Amino acid sequence: MVPSLHKQAKQFAEDLSKLLNNTISDGVKLSAAKLSDGRYAIGRNLSDRNPLEPDLVALTTSKKKPELYLFASHELCLDDTEGTWLMASKTNYAVQVGESEDRKTLFAYDYVRKLDNGYPLAHFHIYGDGGRSYGSIFKSRGRKRDKLRDLLFPIGGLVHDGGGILFRPILEDIIEMLIAEDLVEARPKWDEAVREGRERFYESQLRAALRRYPDIDRATA
Repeated sequence: MVPSLHKQAKQFAEDLSKLLNNTISDGVKLSAAKLSDGRYAIGRNLSDRNPLEPDLVALTTSKKKPELYLFASHELCLDDTEGTWLMASKTNYAVQVGESEDRKTLFAYDYVRKLDNGYPLAHFHIYGDGGRSYGSIFKSRGRKRDKLRDLLFPIGGLVHDGGGILFRPILEDIIEMLIAEDLVEARPKWDEAVREGRERFYESQLRAALRRYPDIDRATA
């Protein structure tokens, strides 16, 4: 019997908490909170009374004051093929310097399962001072928005007719980037935790793809 949305969302929060604590954080606990439309939100210190404003995750493996923080937020629902499997309707990650109100963002990753405004469903934002060179390009193209962060870098994956992207980037990719670029301290065997998380995610994506494209499954049988 497939677990309920509540149980699947709770397990997802536990899996992400374990991933963070086994790689670049310490003592972090993400929680699942029910939204008014029946979906569930995942984030740090969320509750049914506060389901939309998660606290930042300090990126440190010790008591040392962190320099970087992670904003992590998910909104989850059941899939639209069988109505039983966990599916992300929205995902937001942002790596930020400091935790004050005037904190700076290094980059952000956003995924929204359904959009009708012409923007890519999954994309990165790169923050920084573009300078005059970027400004002149934006002006020559007649863009109304002239900030570097306004550029959306599309992320590939399997886009299906029902909406959404399979095999898209995940938190494990951001963790590996931060460690590879020596921006955070990493725990021993962090790579094992990242590999396990990726295997779990891509197996679920493969199963979702086969449910959506059953002819492929029959063709390989």
